Amino acid sequence: MLIGGLIGGISNLIMNADNIDNFWEGLGYFGVGAAAGALSAGVGAGANVAMAGGSFGAGFMGTAAGVSSTGFIAGAVTGASAGLTNGFVSGTGNGLLGGQNLGQSLSSGLDQGWRQGLGGGLTGGIFGGFDAMSKDVNFWTGKTDLNLSTGYGAHNIADVNQTITGKYVGKYEGVNIYESAKLGQGQYSGGITLPGRGIIVGNGVMTRNLYPELLQHEFGHILQANEVGLKAFYMVIGKESLASAAMHGKFGWDHNTFWTETWSNYMSSNYFGSRYIFSSSFPIQNISWYNYLKLKACTYMPWP
Repeated sequence: MLIGGLIGGISNLIMNADNIDNFWEGLGYFGVGAAAGALSAGVGAGANVAMAGGSFGAGFMGTAAGVSSTGFIAGAVTGASAGLTNGFVSGTGNGLLGGQNLGQSLSSGLDQGWRQGLGGGLTGGIFGGFDAMSKDVNFWTGKTDLNLSTGYGAHNIADVNQTITGKYVGKYEGVNIYESAKLGQGQYSGGITLPGRGIIVGNGVMTRNLYPELLQHEFGHILQANEVGLKAFYMVIGKESLASAAMHGKFGWDHNTFWTETWSNYMSSNYFGSRYIFSSSFPIQNISWYNYLKLKACTYMPWP
């Protein structure tokens, strides 16, 4: 919003230079542009976060860290809302400064609003669509089909042999995050780490910060891959974690205490430090020498 306000103020000052006769008039045009730029930036960000499933208010205030939507539709809504806001505020404000009465100024604001909204929607949609393509999700919706059977570190998921539709909702520590109602919601959500794609969780986990502990746990699996390499991760951690997840709840088996999961929590707790959220659902334990040597041995083995 600060950057948008600064750009908006300078731009409006330049565009109305012929109408400025003194310092105070210049300050007025700068203020109108700054207000339009700041508000349009906030509204656009709020709309973008809301399209991802988060809170408009959090997006407007810039507190929805990492949350964003993608795709033509989300981009069009974002661009249109920002353009409409900018056009209406600047058109109305400039009209008042130019000597128009309130009715005329509002009319000017509405006229500029729909024009900038239309242009912003089209431009935003195109950029949103190309952004979605760069993330390998649907051009229009920002959604994609995700095969859970190729995932590592499944948490609280009864059926890992399924393909579900997930929606891109932003980045967490640089990792793509997808949400799907198929994995539940909030504290009742499951989570799974996908090779080469990112992390998929239930609705609201990322967008409304309803279950940050789960995100930290799943991110721990990303750290595991960074530690031992993708091959060892694929051949050992992935297979054993999925097998453990499939056994969860049977004969008293607890997937959450399996070594692939407790080591993930250990890695995550070291990474986040004081920001780590301790939870009894995610017990912490370092990897044993046996399992670590097993992982290292995979470095010298051919891919299956």
